[in-house]
Amino acid sequence: MSKVLSDCAYYITEKIDCTLLSDKTYIGMDNMLPDKGGITESEYTPSEGTATRFKKGDILIGNIRPYFKKIWYATFDGGCSPDVLCIRGNGKLSSDFLYALLSQDAFFDYDMAGSKGSKMPRGDKNHIMNYPVPELKGYDEIGKIIVNINDKIINNTRINREISTVVKMLYDYWFLQFDFPDEEGKPYKESGGRLEWNEELNMDIPMGWECKTIDDISKRVKVGFVGPIDKYYCEKEVGFPIIRPAEMSVDGIDYSSLNYITKEFYEKNVKSQIHKGDILISRCGKDGIPNIYELDTKAQVLNAVIIEPDNDLADSIFINETLKSDLAQKQIQNGTSGSVQGVINTAMIASIKLPFEEGMCKNFVSKVKPLVDTIIHNREENRELISLRNFILPLMMNGQIYLK
Repeated sequence: MSKVLSDCAYYITEKIDCTLLSDKTYIGMDNMLPDKGGITESEYTPSEGTATRFKKGDILIGNIRPYFKKIWYATFDGGCSPDVLCIRGNGKLSSDFLYALLSQDAFFDYDMAGSKGSKMPRGDKNHIMNYPVPELKGYDEIGKIIVNINDKIINNTRINREISTVVKMLYDYWFLQFDFPDEEGKPYKESGGRLEWNEELNMDIPMGWECKTIDDISKRVKVGFVGPIDKYYCEKEVGFPIIRPAEMSVDGIDYSSLNYITKEFYEKNVKSQIHKGDILISRCGKDGIPNIYELDTKAQVLNAVIIEPDNDLADSIFINETLKSDLAQKQIQNGTSGSVQGVINTAMIASIKLPFEEGMCKNFVSKVKPLVDTIIHNREENRELISLRNFILPLMMNGQIYLK
């Protein structure tokens, strides 16, 4: 008799008081990452009520909009929101294998097929428990392989976030607090370096520095294609990638979910063409988060502002960090405050003001480039690991790859 998920696992209903949870132990839909990316620390923790108590080794699945493929193999005890399903094995199969089973794209397709609601589909818990479990040899080995791959992907993402924090901190020290190394290697401002008032920035800046805008230090600021493009989609083999806001995040551009558009569309829309090193900012819904396009492949961009860096003045690393800075983000927020949907436009980005000194800019880039290169390397490795996982997992699950 064929098995289904309910033969091997069950839902956890035990509760925990929310006052016992923190941003490190509470899991909600918002801090579960899409595309099987695990979790990040929560920005919101309920101060009252209860949450579902989970334990290390449980499998948590986001139950709203299953197509986001939010799943996490718990590495600690904690509590999760009612919108997150907590599944625990009953001992018949290893937790590693259950995680691999539920990490399949096939599972999320199954989950979506049984979901309820159109605008915000929600997985049906009874339907999920009827998900078929294949009869296989080597359950444990399959689970261990997939868990190890996912652990590596999640670890790379964690390292990248930590590196990004260091780079941002260094930018803040040098270009906002003005404690860059002086001629003696000491912090400039802290060591009594001279400052002068700048009317345009409304702040003191180091002697010899000036106020520049993003437009001043870029080749051009332009907007990507805006409008419907469904009829221009085509197969990857004959098309060009198009970057949409959905692919942009604080962790960089997700190249694994790209759509492709026809050569005709690419060549016709010259203004929205992008190249390696260009910086993209979604026009709405992403809070002004910048992303550097890292591929050698020519591409198009949809509904985003594009900044082409002027490498003779400031390359993409410096501009990207500038746009992430509190000074720039405040200007973006002020520029969108009067808009119902918070739309970001080219004029707003082009006019962002910053304190600038060309030599210090180039010195900063030379210091942080090895760190940024590590981030890019880890992202490339993650793309390869994701491709490997997505290729071998269905083959192992249908028995085409047999593990002793």
